[in-house]
Amino acid sequence: MSKRLFFIYNLLSWLLNLFILRQESSFAEINRPNQQKINADITEAESSLSYDFPSELSRFDLLIETESIPESKLSKILDTINQMDDNYTKAKLLYYVAIRNIQLTEEQEAASILEKCLNIAEKLNNPENKVDLLVAIAQAYGNLNKYNQAQKILILATESANTVKDQLIKGQLLLEITLGYDLTGLEAPTEDLFSQSQTIIEETIKPPPAFPFSELPDTLKLGLAGNINSFRDTTAFVQVTANYYKQWSTNDISLDSILSVSLDTSRTVNNYRPSSLIEIIYRSHIDQKWSFFSDIFIVTNQELFASRNDDEDLTIIATGLVGAGLNLWRGDTPRQFLDVQFGIGPRYEYDFIQFEERENRISPVFGFVLLGRNFQLGRFSVDETFAIVPNINDFGRLTISSDTKVSFLIDNNWSFVNRLFIRSRNPEVFEENPAIEFFFTTGINYQF
Repeated sequence: MSKRLFFIYNLLSWLLNLFILRQESSFAEINRPNQQKINADITEAESSLSYDFPSELSRFDLLIETESIPESKLSKILDTINQMDDNYTKAKLLYYVAIRNIQLTEEQEAASILEKCLNIAEKLNNPENKVDLLVAIAQAYGNLNKYNQAQKILILATESANTVKDQLIKGQLLLEITLGYDLTGLEAPTEDLFSQSQTIIEETIKPPPAFPFSELPDTLKLGLAGNINSFRDTTAFVQVTANYYKQWSTNDISLDSILSVSLDTSRTVNNYRPSSLIEIIYRSHIDQKWSFFSDIFIVTNQELFASRNDDEDLTIIATGLVGAGLNLWRGDTPRQFLDVQFGIGPRYEYDFIQFEERENRISPVFGFVLLGRNFQLGRFSVDETFAIVPNINDFGRLTISSDTKVSFLIDNNWSFVNRLFIRSRNPEVFEENPAIEFFFTTGINYQF
């Protein structure tokens, strides 16, 4: 939780301990009215807030041991402070000297120093520093039994806190002022302020609703993979990947693309063979569970789907699906999910093999897609796209594909990526092809 709440908690503890010590010391006693009620209110405030306090001290350290300041050096210290330009640091130092004078029962001198401190505090532009200082000064005036002046200062602190635009900081400042009223021995309007600060803090820190989702910044990943082998013939492979994802409050889009070029000196027509794979997935969320989706898969000369890998062959498969999606699992962010999608759409198939056109058709298809993203296993992340796409007119004509990507996070930007494509296409366009074909790559990705 915020450093400010830790400051308030320590402020409370210190001042209560100081009060007890003063009752036992030889210094003049400072009477605070309604002490039992104050302690009860403070206990109620503490029990109403269940925050974890950080180990760091706040920027205004009220826990300074002012009693360790030698009385003989106070005058020189004050002269040095007075030579400083008016600023927050000067006001803090004046406050410490004033507190030391109160401990020494030099009340007139303390009041004079507090007046200088107040004049500086009123001119501060930072409302957080201003409220910190005003609350401390008000408590010091309370120690001098100047309750009217203390109340005016706390009203000024409230006005300054209400100018803060950040609601969480505003709520924390009002809570600080609330405790300031109690510790100064003033009752009104503590209860109203406490309720107001509680409401603001609770509204600010409560978890966001499950839906609509929180909009997230877009991510772009670029990757490179490759290999080379040479003996009687030389083969080489270079692959560039790009992955883009953007999450809005009720919709998201992802683009996953691969462009690769393979070299094989044993080929008779073209030594170089380009190939590509594009996946575009758009989802419009109805609620946390259901969504409408639109998927586009385009493959060109990709060994994942290609009927034959000869250099003169050309294979294109393009599928578009629209339908409904159901979320099965969601992680800590909307980017982590497992969806099942059911849709329909057209599929275009073109195969040119051994200088002969084997397929050139558009068919209506039904699609079942299992879409998983960002499964976290320690430093590993797993993405999966599994699809069964049969022809509506002939369920025997179908493609089954699996695209599995396993990434190992090196640091915040770099990662190793292993990717395995597996496909089955029925019926076989070319009789010499195997029923199942797979394609594996290893590379490195950089996330912007």
